[in-house]
Amino acid sequence: MRIAESRTELIRPYRRHMIGHTRYEAELRESQVGKRMKKRKTMRAREDEKNLLLALAIGTVIRSIPNVVTPYPIGYDTIYYTTQILDWRNCISDPNIVFKTPLHILILGPIYATTGLDPFVILRIIQPLLYGLLATSFYYAARNVYKWETRQALLATIIFSLQTTTLRISWDLLRNELSLAILLFTLPKLKNHERESWAFTILSILVVLSHQLTSAILFFIITFFFVNHIRKKEYNQAQKLLLASSPSALLFTCMLAYNMGIIGFPTAQIPSIFPTIISIPIKRSLPFPFSNYLAGEGFVDYNHSYLFLLTDVVSLHVASYLLILPFVIVGFRDLREETMDLWTGFCAFGSLMCLVAPQYSLLLWDRWMQLLVVPYTSYATEGIIKLSNKRILKRSRSNLPFIACTIYAIIAVLYMTTPYTNPVSLYAAVWPSSKYSPPTMQRNTSPVEDTPDIERAFRWLNNNMEKSSCLLTREAFLDWAKIYLKKDGTIVSYQNKFVSEGLQYAKALNYSTIYWIWWDNGIGLKWYGQPIPEEFKPIYKTGNIVIYKYTYR
Repeated sequence: MRIAESRTELIRPYRRHMIGHTRYEAELRESQVGKRMKKRKTMRAREDEKNLLLALAIGTVIRSIPNVVTPYPIGYDTIYYTTQILDWRNCISDPNIVFKTPLHILILGPIYATTGLDPFVILRIIQPLLYGLLATSFYYAARNVYKWETRQALLATIIFSLQTTTLRISWDLLRNELSLAILLFTLPKLKNHERESWAFTILSILVVLSHQLTSAILFFIITFFFVNHIRKKEYNQAQKLLLASSPSALLFTCMLAYNMGIIGFPTAQIPSIFPTIISIPIKRSLPFPFSNYLAGEGFVDYNHSYLFLLTDVVSLHVASYLLILPFVIVGFRDLREETMDLWTGFCAFGSLMCLVAPQYSLLLWDRWMQLLVVPYTSYATEGIIKLSNKRILKRSRSNLPFIACTIYAIIAVLYMTTPYTNPVSLYAAVWPSSKYSPPTMQRNTSPVEDTPDIERAFRWLNNNMEKSSCLLTREAFLDWAKIYLKKDGTIVSYQNKFVSEGLQYAKALNYSTIYWIWWDNGIGLKWYGQPIPEEFKPIYKTGNIVIYKYTYR
């Protein structure tokens, strides 16, 4: 017994030593694993930082191409944004500005005031940078929403940046583009709202301050997440989501109420820096945000024809997504991600509701359709990756991402650079999609080559227009008139109606000397279906731009 006890006493220190050694080895291994994991995370973070900068460069370079081709401004709404920059102090002094998605003017106005640059120059610089930001946000969403590897996320970013639909958004819809970029940065924060509630709250407010359509998408997704938490009895998560989204939800509700005419602060009369503008009153049969497309409401008048509306919807979808749709179909089944599925469903509903209920439908069906480019590109990328991994014809299939990107790049370059007189794009080939998306980016409210003639025409009006006269302008020339017409001139805007309605309105206002700026006969007829009435006679012509004067019959 004594011998056994002595042996035990001898072994105990050895055992303690072995146990301590084992614990030390385990701790050492854990620390080494932790260091390796930390190193990998650091490397991934650095790689992501580099790729985010690469995405920014890709988008910026691509969007710089059309601006390099021409020295003139590009984009229909670009002229409108120019007037907002010129008048930015009056814009921000409006007490109701918070209800008017003012984020873009809060950015552009101070830039103009600080630099003193021409607004056209500012927009020329901002457009490529904003497109780069959009590409960066798409890469960020691909990495953090889909959890894609860097190569697939970069491939998706390149495909997204080369889509003509994305380029069309960047052509003139700067508010949509800015809001879309912020929304893509917001979605990963939404999915992780418990840990990143402050980031989600701030970004969601910025989305609301930038545009209503993307705000509607955001709150549709938030509502689904909230209901899903309640359904799963995750009441704590539901409460946190509700608190984090409340500020932006309240602001969005106030914006809707303002647009419906329910709320609004009283405004004082502010002296305008522009000529006097008298507009034909817009009569709406439905409250915001609905429209009766068959009653001539909206940008395009369908002449009470459902067939015309159907043709437009089908043609725009074909022109926008024909070359990406086969890959979308292949990838849709494999990429099941709830935020993108909700995005797809909501935008599809917004774009197709006009066919189901054309007399009581959401506004801007074409804009809802354009916003499908985000989920469509995601599904298409998944489809391209899936097909490139097929065993059949492996050599040709393995090059599929490169082939697809090459085709999209050629089409994108043609869309960005070809002149308006000879455009090469699906928008030009599939009529009447060009009513909603220009057949080429080389255009503003008129082909870019007409820009100097527009300025010359207004200089002639400033020298020859009587003080008691007025100038009739369609929406395409309204903002040009605000920029170039003398301050004591009077503009009668007939919106997007025919000039005959504008003429009757001007005569009702007791104007006898009436001028009208338009294109040469044939051009305006082709684009807007507007013939030259007999009572208007040309009195000045420069290039394709003509000043007409009303003469009594």
